[in-house]
Amino acid sequence: MAINNVDQLVLGKLLQITFSKGFRRQLVRDHRDWESVKQMTVGMPGGREHRFMFQVGGGPAAIQYAAIGASGAFPAAQRSAVEEKVAIFKELNATIEIDYMLFERLKMAPAKYADNLAMELEDKLVYLKRRVAADFYNDGLGVLGTVSADALTDEGVAQGKVGVTINAAAARGHIGWFEYDDLLVKASPAGSIAAGTEMPNGVHAWKVVSIDRENNKLVLQALSSVGAPVALANTAASLIDSADLLYRGTTAANASHTRVDLSGAFAGDYGTATEIIAGLGALVANDGRLIHGIQMSGVTGSTVKDCGGAPIDVTFIQQALSQVKTAVGQGRYKYSQLLCAPEMLDSLIEGRETDRRFNSVEDATRGLRKFTYQHGEDAVEFVTSEFARKNEAIALPSGKGEESKCVEFIGTDFKAVEVPGSSSKFHLRPTSGGGHEKKLVSYMFGLGVMVNQHPKACLKIKNFVNSEPA
Repeated sequence: MAINNVDQLVLGKLLQITFSKGFRRQLVRDHRDWESVKQMTVGMPGGREHRFMFQVGGGPAAIQYAAIGASGAFPAAQRSAVEEKVAIFKELNATIEIDYMLFERLKMAPAKYADNLAMELEDKLVYLKRRVAADFYNDGLGVLGTVSADALTDEGVAQGKVGVTINAAAARGHIGWFEYDDLLVKASPAGSIAAGTEMPNGVHAWKVVSIDRENNKLVLQALSSVGAPVALANTAASLIDSADLLYRGTTAANASHTRVDLSGAFAGDYGTATEIIAGLGALVANDGRLIHGIQMSGVTGSTVKDCGGAPIDVTFIQQALSQVKTAVGQGRYKYSQLLCAPEMLDSLIEGRETDRRFNSVEDATRGLRKFTYQHGEDAVEFVTSEFARKNEAIALPSGKGEESKCVEFIGTDFKAVEVPGSSSKFHLRPTSGGGHEKKLVSYMFGLGVMVNQHPKACLKIKNFVNSEPA
């Protein structure tokens, strides 16, 4: 029996071509962390900055014992100390572009072309939310990954492809902050991206081709200024070395944000160092860093449990929760969630079989199922996120009334830019010669900043390792 393609048959060319209805989107559409950020909203950005009052001292030295009946003065006063802090708003923008003729065909035959426009609109909105979701866990300096000491691998250097391993234990970066198809630059720890030194000559950007989360490995492809692959002689020609830093953006002339010198300890303010919103990496810390003018140490530093590089264990979770509740006062806040990477939860699964403090909670009516740890009166749910660093977990408290939120978001949702006097959100793209291209563009933007009103109440468990996959 012979089997032939239809178009090879005598009358096969008379058959019409059929198309599938719509298409299956390939990108990850999970942006639950953005929804968490929106739940922290307490206000709108009505100006260029947000000012808030912050207590830095309570004056306990004003309380002293005295002998009964003895003469003498009352103890010297020590007033509570309150300072005004400033958080600068950050802006995130997006550009949507479609062909003008596609837009015209859409109006004539929406059933045929609506999916194309919807895909472009939805994808950009998804990426906007995922960018904020990733930066929610970052520190505001923009580092996506620190290159490890592992040797680069040849993934097709003739097409400009090299394999790069990310150092999961480095102070900055996480494999979960990279996106397929994104454009990156490689910089020295000092922040330089000079051509011929940090970026190979002729290379405009590195494109993320592959992401291997389990092994913390990327495949990057060198691209020219027109988006064409740039051939490399070998992996060394990539100029990518151990301890180099990967940022979003392209070459220096088109850098997406400011980079700071990280070759030593960074002494600047994480809230104003770059154009990127500072997330939990800076807002939950106790190492002396500065964020919105707050010194993250002592009474104004967060509660941090350092596991010293040991495998993650339930003991660390128990001790950390006891530590933070003692630091702020028992019963003042409720701890209901522990934000962590899936790898951490996977490592703890073994413990749930023997430790009665682990519970699986299932609500058949609402279709909910969650994994919790019982600490005193708090049932702490493990909430996994691809954006959480593998060796860190963070617990943000909730309270009542004015103390309902410790980490607050003052900002807007994303919306389209509208030209005054016009109801259209799409505009013809101008050319350098003064005319217009047959392209329609639309722009979206959002404003916001995050502040931590009570750093000591926020808990970070860090510097642990997860069990290796079997």
